[in-house]
Amino acid sequence: MKKIHCIGDSHCYFFYGSDEYNESMIGSFDSLLPYFKIHHVGAALAYNLCESGTTTGGREIILDLLEKEIPVGSRIMLCFGEIDCRYHIPKQASQQNKDVKIIIEECVERYFSFIKEIKTRGYEVLVWGAIPSTLDSTKNDPFYPRWGTCEERNSVTRYFNEKLRSLLSGESIKFISIFDQLVGVGNVTKDEYYLKDKIHLSQKTMPAAIKELRKNIDDFEG
Repeated sequence: MKKIHCIGDSHCYFFYGSDEYNESMIGSFDSLLPYFKIHHVGAALAYNLCESGTTTGGREIILDLLEKEIPVGSRIMLCFGEIDCRYHIPKQASQQNKDVKIIIEECVERYFSFIKEIKTRGYEVLVWGAIPSTLDSTKNDPFYPRWGTCEERNSVTRYFNEKLRSLLSGESIKFISIFDQLVGVGNVTKDEYYLKDKIHLSQKTMPAAIKELRKNIDDFEG
């Protein structure tokens, strides 16, 4: 099977196959699992990937990866959106006094335009859905800011994923998500599936991810 190049923010590190998460591991490195290669590009927003010159430079980093490291025809899985859903989307809805669905739809449309661009460059593209947000009881770390309640953030994420899945289906791009398995009663995140930081997934959820990949990729041997 083709190796999957996981390109994303810190959530792509889940596919490294270890719970020893290290935020400083930015760049490209082989996974402990034979099916993946990791390309951690930093805290880039899904919203900004269609635009050059942003603070994190996510677009430029990814296009440079495609030019220099990842051959045309490779299988790529983009892993973005959790940061947008946890903080930026609900914050913008509040500050602009707009329906949050309008902000979500704008974000998804921008992200989708970038995804299509990658596909037109000759890559097989998969998209990893945004995962549920941290619980309100988690200490508010300024490095991982949040806006609104856990239930509100998860509603944002659910709608983000639904809109993205719908758009991707029209382009025959596979959307991989275990969101529903990670949310319990009252739309609250099941934090037992997360690392100690309560932001990133632990390897407890890898079997579910592998199962979804098998369902969506005919030659996946995980």
